[in-house]
Amino acid sequence: MFSKPDQYPLIAGANPYDPQWYDYFAKRYQPKQPGFLNEHYQCLEPYEMQVSISRLPCGMLFWSLSGVVGELIVKKEAQMKRIVFALSAAMLLVSVNSFSETLILQYFQIDHRYDYRIELLRLALEKTEQEYGHFSLEPTTEKMTQARGLKFMEEDKLVNIAFLPTSEEREQKFLPIRIPILKGILGYRVFLIHRDNLAAFSAIQSIDELKSKFTAGFDMHWADITILTANDIKVDKSTSYELLFKKLEAKRFDFFPRGINEAWDEIEQFGASCPNIVVDPHNAFYYPYPVYFFVNKTNVKTAERITKGLNIAQNDGSFKNLFLKYHDGILKKAELEKRKFFILENPTLPKGTIAPDTSWWLKKKLEN
Repeated sequence: MFSKPDQYPLIAGANPYDPQWYDYFAKRYQPKQPGFLNEHYQCLEPYEMQVSISRLPCGMLFWSLSGVVGELIVKKEAQMKRIVFALSAAMLLVSVNSFSETLILQYFQIDHRYDYRIELLRLALEKTEQEYGHFSLEPTTEKMTQARGLKFMEEDKLVNIAFLPTSEEREQKFLPIRIPILKGILGYRVFLIHRDNLAAFSAIQSIDELKSKFTAGFDMHWADITILTANDIKVDKSTSYELLFKKLEAKRFDFFPRGINEAWDEIEQFGASCPNIVVDPHNAFYYPYPVYFFVNKTNVKTAERITKGLNIAQNDGSFKNLFLKYHDGILKKAELEKRKFFILENPTLPKGTIAPDTSWWLKKKLEN
């Protein structure tokens, strides 16, 4: 009787369904008394045995199997076949669990503004799960500035995916997935203003008047601050997204350009603490500003999977359905056809960047 793990022999390449394999164990390892494993497993039904065995570490499983089968040889053949089947299933289960990989994507953009982008990423990964395997989306446990989050992604630590407007600098540092996930909507910017300035903004007639009389507020870490300054818009730079609303409430600057997918949600979010902030109903900016998923330069397979998933979602209509689910109501509020648009140049775009297809939501393209 084998009483220790290292006393149970292993037979390389043995077929558990071969009768000769049974005979070998029956002759050589007939148990004289119940062993420490046999006491437990001989009373289990096959399914229970499969569950129990699947919880064993791989190393323990293999030496356990030989001992268990050796002791069970003396049982009736029908019972033994049921148990060997359960053990074989358990071996397969352990094998699959040992060698399958789950793609873990960690992101730092965790506030509600990014809900659509996260859900679209999930959709793309679900479309490719059968081919590429399981995945897990995990937000960082601490809040990060954009600069810090991108530094971590560049180093491939803590963060390995981001959802960002593109720029030449970003495409040099990271690997872009060049499918515009917001379909150009982020480049259409309405203004958050103090309600006391509604009359002043309704009287603006030209971009030159806007430049000379008014100052924008903006986060110094955001890429499109370069677009504003390159177009001679005066900018009050802030180190914090939340601080911008407090400064606008206090009239420290005059307007805060926001994506039409952002402005009304922010009014609702910050309305209690900043009750005088409203959306200017008359004016807006437009600049080409496609938003992509970005990953670390080394994560080529991840980029390939997301690209494939987004293309599948575009072809089957689920991408468009998700986009409209999040943006249709806001687009109606924006009333773009009633606004005066000031068109800005975007000098940060990489050469050859294709303008996003806005046909899902924009009736007519703007002309300079």
